[in-house]
Amino acid sequence: MTTDQLEKHINKIEESYEFFLAYAAQGVSAEHQRGPDSQLM
Repeated sequence: MTTDQLEKHINKIEESYEFFLAYAAQGVSAEHQRGPDSQLM
């Protein structure tokens, strides 16, 4: 594996991780809006 290929793989992993964090943050926000007594569907 060349340095260029490794860099591309690392960038993809970082992009995926950032996407995951953004998605998870939306879930936390939605959880707080529901309230403690609401049920999951």
